[in-house]
Parts: sequence; structure tokens; C-alpha cells
Amino acid sequence: MNAVLQHFSTHLLLNVNDYPGGVAIWGALPAVFDTSCEGFDHGVHVHARLEMTSKKSIDATYQVVETICANDVFKIDETAAVHFSMASIFTNPIISLDCAKCSRPITSLGFAAVLPAYEHPCQYCGHVNATPIACVINPIMALKERLGDASVQRPAVVPDRMINIELADYPGGVQIWGSNPSILWTAHRLEESAIHVHAYNHEGKRVVDNTFGRVTLAGQELDIDMIRVLQIQQALPGLLAQITTVYCPECGISQFDQGQQAVIAHTDRTCLQCHCDFTQPPVISNPVWQQLKSTFENFSHE
Repeated sequence: MNAVLQHFSTHLLLNVNDYPGGVAIWGALPAVFDTSCEGFDHGVHVHARLEMTSKKSIDATYQVVETICANDVFKIDETAAVHFSMASIFTNPIISLDCAKCSRPITSLGFAAVLPAYEHPCQYCGHVNATPIACVINPIMALKERLGDASVQRPAVVPDRMINIELADYPGGVQIWGSNPSILWTAHRLEESAIHVHAYNHEGKRVVDNTFGRVTLAGQELDIDMIRVLQIQQALPGLLAQITTVYCPECGISQFDQGQQAVIAHTDRTCLQCHCDFTQPPVISNPVWQQLKSTFENFSHE
């Protein structure tokens, strides 16, 4: 359900003070659902406004963004941005750390971005660095601390917007993302946290581009938290093969694994509703994956 990887631009030099309307930066990840031929822009995604109510002066994705703030320059590359987005969806502590051997900034990669540890191999020289607490390492935390924004998950608002998506209404395709906390947010309003949708008409023109608090796809409402977690699950190598939907044998309610259970297959479970203890073969349960997969397959066979 993913389109072909594309890089649209390579480098941006961004002076935060030039955009008093607000700057926002995210690590771009592929859509969790995609029937378009638009591809996705994998890297560092930037929004910037001259005024809070004006249109975005910058709305693009780059492999590297150099931010200028308070006469300091800090580079955000694709690897750090994407893995920060992966790490930020959970409540694990994230810190910045330079390698004790080669002095280069460490980034926790792959599963290490979502599973906190005490030991952190440098991706450049291989030296294993130790921390006194189990955590995730990402150099972006150094930038956030310089800007006085050491929080990973800042306060956010679910927008009072909804959309009912019937795929036949958008012959150019539909793309759906789960939102994740931004790396940088300077606007004087709360960040929106929900489901982002692009939809295209028969000419390939984008006619929907917004974040919605409620999204119904082919008659079924999507769960915001499940979509957000699936966004990270699909970015981890081989993990989708372990995802299914587990139902409680007592009350029949579908189970939604969160936190570390969302990325580690497990057998012992306690039902989220009736609290019954039961065992299953080692899998990860996220009901929205099958929901999206079935919708995509039905659409493809029409």
C-alpha cells in the first residue's frame, strides 16, 4: 500500500526568525494507505509561514535542513529526522549523545529508535556507548534543547474536522498518514494531532490536503491511535509480517498493542476490555492494518 520513494529536493537553509508565522519540521514517513501514483517524499518535511494566518511559504521535503536560530546553525538530516519521528510516537526518553570514540553524534536506528537501551553503538565507528538510563539517542534533541523545547510530545489538539472517503470519489487516489509530534514547532498555536489526508481528482489535482479528527474510509471509521502506531510499525524492517488482529477469547473484543508491545511479538495477553488473561501465537495486534489492507485489496479488484 506504499508508493515509490521519491526525493523532491536536497537541501534547505532555513532561518527560523524569517518566518514569524511559524515553522514546523517533521521526519517524513510513507503513507499508511496509498492508492495514488504520487509517490512519497521521504526526508525532512518543512512548513513555514510569514504570518500565522497566511499560506505556507514553504511546504516541501528535503534530505537536509540547516536551521539558523539565535546565530547558531544546526543540521537536521533525513536519518535523524525520520528516526526521531519513529521514536517520538512512544513515551521513551530521547537524549543527544556524541560518540566517546569518534565524537560524532549518534542516532538510534531501526528498532533501536523505538526500544530504549543502555548501550548505543555508533553508526560511524561502531564503538558502543553506555548511558545510565535506558533511552533512545537522537541528535535532534540537542537542537530542541538549544531552542528551549526539550519536550518530545508537546500539547496538541485534535481538529474538529471530519471527512468521509469513498475511493470512487477520488480517481486520482487517496493517501493517509498518522500524525506524529513535530521536531520543531514555533507557531503560537497548538499543533494538530490526528490523521492527514491527501486526495486527488481524475486529473491528478490534489483536492483534499488537511488534517482531520475523524476519518471514515469506505464506510469504516479509522482509529487515530492505531493509524499513528501503524505509521511506525511499517517503517520497521519485517514488522508488518507479524501484525494481525487478535480477539479476546472471552469477550471477542479486538486488541490493540501499544508501547513496546507494538513492536515486539508476544504471546501472553490481558484483554483491554474484560481483563481476561490469555495466550496466542507470538504476533502483534493492530486492527487497522487488516482494515486498510482489505480496503486496498477490494479497491484493487474493482
